Amino acid sequence: FVEFAGGVKRWDSKTKTVITLGRVPTHAKGEVGLLGFAVSPNYLKNGHLFALYCPEVKQGTMRVSRFTVKGNRLLVKSEEELLSWPYDVEHVFHMGGAVFMDGRGHLYIGNGDNCHWNPGLPLDLRPGRKSWDALRSAGNSQDLRGKILRIQPKAAGGYTIPKGNLFTNSKQGRSEIYAMGVRNPFRMTVDDTTGTLYFGDVGPNVMPKLKILPLGYDEINAAPKAGNFGWPLFIGPNEPYPIFDFDNKITVRTYKPDAPENPSPNNTGLKKLPPALPALIWYGNTKSAHFPSLGIGG
Repeated sequence: FVEFAGGVKRWDSKTKTVITLGRVPTHAKGEVGLLGFAVSPNYLKNGHLFALYCPEVKQGTMRVSRFTVKGNRLLVKSEEELLSWPYDVEHVFHMGGAVFMDGRGHLYIGNGDNCHWNPGLPLDLRPGRKSWDALRSAGNSQDLRGKILRIQPKAAGGYTIPKGNLFTNSKQGRSEIYAMGVRNPFRMTVDDTTGTLYFGDVGPNVMPKLKILPLGYDEINAAPKAGNFGWPLFIGPNEPYPIFDFDNKITVRTYKPDAPENPSPNNTGLKKLPPALPALIWYGNTKSAHFPSLGIGG
């Protein structure tokens, strides 16, 4: 298991003791730190551990690296950097951190949308409000934030792109993207029989008192194939959030799930986005008619 500030430790079930293997050189502040890890299916042979973290040497970036554990020691100098990307440091929220490696050696990396958590809509397209604009990240096909990435690390270092990721043309979107339109993904797993990815997504703070519809939902999603899960234009069973004029307090428009667009001035990717996919399970601040066993919360 790992610790936010960089510690990598191992629980020995025979001796019932914790062994400190070492420390990934991590910058920990706000919601950035050592956020997630996965081990190789061949870990007992190769000792490979994959970490998602914010490095001390480049504190404005997130990084995915491979480290080697030998015996009871994490070899810090064994680091093989696979992938990195910048984030906005003004508001360090929604950084995700779910990491999972399936039985075929595909490495999944879940990244949050790097948006402010303030109650309301993360669709503020006014100048100087980029940290309140999730279309610049989760809805941006050329940005790795607000995504679940899928890569295939190579034994000799580096990685390849597995077949079936969302974008095959680099002019349309980053090839590492498997799922886009996610807010703050967590708890990922893959069914190795079917290849289906399952993940949770933390929902927005849209409560009844704000008088904004739809209300916020937390989600559990199933992705048997690559896709766009809609955020921030859709939530839950593809209920649409409006593009809103915050100065004049009027709704500009809403999109349909089969034809979403990204009108943000902060968008560097596609304007016409892939169709939005609904959640498998959704639950919010009020009692659910669909999933009453989940209660009220979230």
